[in-house]
Amino acid sequence: MRKSVGVSVKPNGRTGVATLEGSVVEEAQGQAVAVNAGFRTLVIPGEPPSQPIPLKEEAELEMRVLAAIEGDRARIRGLIAPFNLLIVARETR
Repeated sequence: MRKSVGVSVKPNGRTGVATLEGSVVEEAQGQAVAVNAGFRTLVIPGEPPSQPIPLKEEAELEMRVLAAIEGDRARIRGLIAPFNLLIVARETR
């Protein structure tokens, strides 16, 4: 069976797993959760995996503050779902 799985690990250790095809099992803190096609789950360090929820077609960034700092620099403050990974200028945030 073919599997299409995405895994992202943020600097703070939060780990997101998403499955497009097939299924995988995510395990943490002695608890296992099956992540079937079309679902995603999240593991926060020291906690068991979250229950899987459906994947969204589009990731969203809720802008809270956008301010020019100087030159070509800007400050962006907002919210994204913990399952998503935000990359700005090739740096993970």
